Amino acid sequence: MEKEEKTEEKRGNFEKELEKLKSAYSIFQKKYSLPSFERLAEDFDIDKLAYKRGSFILRDIRRTMNYRLNSYMSIFETFLNPSNSPSFVLNLLKHVSKEESKEIKEIYKVISKIQIKSIEVDVNYDEKKEAEYIKSIINEWHVLKQKIYAIAKELEGKMDKSEDEKERGYFG
Repeated sequence: MEKEEKTEEKRGNFEKELEKLKSAYSIFQKKYSLPSFERLAEDFDIDKLAYKRGSFILRDIRRTMNYRLNSYMSIFETFLNPSNSPSFVLNLLKHVSKEESKEIKEIYKVISKIQIKSIEVDVNYDEKKEAEYIKSIINEWHVLKQKIYAIAKELEGKMDKSEDEKERGYFG
């Protein structure tokens, strides 16, 4: 019973902090014509900032967005530079077409440029530049996520081919 009460208390605290975050964000949203909080939360999990947020909300949001993009960048980097990659990646690469490889390289290039821009914004804090960065990323993300989804679906289909080949290998 005590555990349930603590869980409810934490949930209540989170909800309060989330409302504070949304309220603070809404000021910037209006000032800089930023996307809705819900859209950013859906795509980049910015609602987690309710747990821990600094004094610079836009900076925290940008960093959270970059964290998400960086995870995709790492995945695609594994496909582009497969040394020391997990064996499933090496098996998948046997089935990746030139077009898919080109698309992976393009996605990686776009995310890399975003990350470089983030460094520029991070070094010299400027509220307006943070807001502009967030707007530019959300626009690029709309296109990127469709491409990432398409590649993921293609790779998922290739996993079956890869698994079939494994059955014929040394341990099959």
